[in-house]
Amino acid sequence: MKNIILKTSIIVFSITTFFMLLSFILRLNSTPMDTKISEVTEKTGFNNKIQLNVLNASGEKGIASKARNYLRDLGFDVVEIGNFDTMIDSTIVLDRVGDRISSYKLTKAVGIDESRILTAIDSSLYLRATLVLGKDFSKLRFKL
Repeated sequence: MKNIILKTSIIVFSITTFFMLLSFILRLNSTPMDTKISEVTEKTGFNNKIQLNVLNASGEKGIASKARNYLRDLGFDVVEIGNFDTMIDSTIVLDRVGDRISSYKLTKAVGIDESRILTAIDSSLYLRATLVLGKDFSKLRFKL
């Protein structure tokens, strides 16, 4: 009985070793996959729409909804509106994926300086940017 178990173990070990060696040889001879993204795609993103959310940090009701309507009219994809956890004085843009071009376009659309772009990478949100409306919302380009 011990002899059969030993022979079976040797056969299984030999087959496993053979397939591991074969896999290693095939891996050495294969060409690596090209993972580069074209410059055009890298600069503009995978689609033309800039996905963002708008958060109200001004304390004034309805501002995020008005900003959403304004930005959608300009071609932005506003996927969510809501309230920010604290109130802030100045409107800011949070860059969520390291896409400064999209954040820059958003600042120009609402009429704030690009110095108000802050990097807050969070790829779990599936957004390029977050617009946080501060108490200075009356100075922005969209109409109240």
